Order: sequence, then C-alpha cells, then structure tokens
Amino acid sequence: MGITWDCAQLSTPWHHPEKTLLEIASEADIEMVSACGGQTICSTCKVEVIEGLDQLEPGSAEELRIAERLKWGDNIRLGCATRFKSGGTVVIKRLIKPPNERKAEKRRLKQDGLGVIRSLAVLFVDLRGFTPLSESIPAFDLVYILNRYFTSLKEEIIKNNGTINLWVGDEMSCVFGINEMKHSSYCEDAVQTAISIKKRIGVLSEALKNEFSVEIDIGIGIHYRPAVFGNIGPIDDLRFGLVGDAVNIASRIERKTRELNCDVLITNNVRDNLSESKALFPQEHLVNLKGVSKEMAVYPLTYTS
Repeated sequence: MGITWDCAQLSTPWHHPEKTLLEIASEADIEMVSACGGQTICSTCKVEVIEGLDQLEPGSAEELRIAERLKWGDNIRLGCATRFKSGGTVVIKRLIKPPNERKAEKRRLKQDGLGVIRSLAVLFVDLRGFTPLSESIPAFDLVYILNRYFTSLKEEIIKNNGTINLWVGDEMSCVFGINEMKHSSYCEDAVQTAISIKKRIGVLSEALKNEFSVEIDIGIGIHYRPAVFGNIGPIDDLRFGLVGDAVNIASRIERKTRELNCDVLITNNVRDNLSESKALFPQEHLVNLKGVSKEMAVYPLTYTS
C-alpha cells in the first residue's frame, strides 16, 4: 500500500491523509515542479493517476477550476491539492519533470551509459622544441605547420585502428582498443602507429626545412592499462573522452624520451602484450614518474628504419 511514482521508479509505502502529493514527494526527495509554490493557482505540479484514482480525495474547488479551464480528464490531478486516502495503492506519474532531470535523462540516452571500462593502449605524442619554434616564425606560419603536423598524425592513427582522444597545443593523445580486438593487437597497433608517425614526421620535417627553414622532431610514449571511455562534457556538447591515469602516464613516459635519448618509449605493460614488435624493445630502464610511487620499467625503440 502507498504511492508508486512511476516517473521516478520509486515508491512511498507510507500514506499521509493530511498531506498533499506535493508534500509527500518532497519528503521522499522526489522533485516536482511547482511554479506557484503549492498555492493551487498553476498547473505545473499536475500528475497523471495511472492506478488507484478511487484512493485519492476529491479535488478542491481551486483544483476543479483549473481542471475545468484546461479540460482535464478525471485522471489528471494537481499534486499540491490532492490528498491520499489510507488503505490503498496509487500509481502516479509527474507530467512536468524538473529541467535538470530532463537534461540528465537526455544525457543518459545520448551517452547510452556513462562509459565503458577496458584495457587500452594509449599513445601520447609531443612536438619537441615547440616554444622556440613558435617564437621564431610568424603566427600564421605556425598554424599552417601545426595543421600539417596534426593531419599527418591523424592519418597514421586512423590507418592503424586508433581513436584520437585529444589534442592541445602541440600535443596529441590517441587510444587503441575501442573496437574490442584481441588485447595483444592493441599494443601492436600502438607501436606500429608510433613507428609510422616517426617516419612520417621525418618526411614532413624535410619539407618544412625547405619551405620555412625549420625542422621538427617528436617524442612518443605508450602505456597500456584499464581506462574508462565514453562521451564526456556538457549535455549539448558531449565528446569522446578518456578517464584514468593511462593518458597521464603515457605523457610522463614521453617526457622521459629526452632523458633516455630516444624517440619512442613504451612501458612494461605494453611490451608484455607485444608479439611481432617485442624484439624492437630489448633494453630495460627503470624510471621514476611523477605521481607514481614505484619505479616503472620502460623500453626505448631501437629500430626505426
């Protein structure tokens, strides 16, 4: 016995003959719109009675005036004026949902769930010497160079089954494993992407040397671990995103390429999941990373031709 709020998937098993549906909803933390503050002078707290209409008290004169004016059927009642009789069951549905609740529902539908957790290979690439480069050439020349740089990266990432996560300034991260292939192939694809990017940027650097008298170089870090991915952001601007420390670790691994004098650096997690490319990473180094309590084993790429 009690009230079932069909719209909120919640039941209030108690009944309060002296209280209105609006007051009962408030006690149960079920939000109802009530523009007039429960004074029975608007229709925003209206509900549809799906079951148990005979378990509700008759409408007040104020409620009946609104119902007649708006041509309601008997099963439409005002939450602020409707009281519950003891001893029965009532199923109701709010006809006007709060704006925040509608947005949340719209977001859930668009997202098809909050996200998916899966072990993924994350590749982080950084353009070395970006600040000196940006100071040495005109701004629009820099924009042109960056566009060619990012286009080159994207083409190699897509070619090897990757998905771009984000790009900021001169940095880009991408992820492998969104399409649920065998786990070992995630890391193989990431490594092959790194090798392809290195070759592609070498060609681009030669072209830029001829056109702008500048050369570019990159560092790449790759890590493999569970992460959550999904559509993230404001409800009207959801975009693919990745949550977890995989991107941060890949970024910090990339920074270690300078210290180890290499272009591509992978973690032990990646190497353990390689087959064909494992021989390209024979040398182990133990490094300390910011935010990571223990030393991490990393392996530089030793073959790039």
